[in-house]
Amino acid sequence: MVRLVQQLTAPKASLITNPAGSKGYLDFLVLDDGSIQMELNERHDDFATVDVAMAAYIIEMAMTDTRDMTLREKLGELAIDWLP
Repeated sequence: MVRLVQQLTAPKASLITNPAGSKGYLDFLVLDDGSIQMELNERHDDFATVDVAMAAYIIEMAMTDTRDMTLREKLGELAIDWLP
């Protein structure tokens, strides 16, 4: 899965995943300027702009972190600029 994220370089490329234990999905979309917009949908939509390295880390965390908390709470430990 991390290899797929690392291929998110072409505009309009996307990756949608439903991490085990999550009640929602993660959606990564490459924008025209090359930045990656992440959508986290659990209870409601949260959006952030991330780079490839952060997207890969988020996917890895989502797939391996077994703590009993929402993915948004797990990601709260990371330096992510969430969009308003």
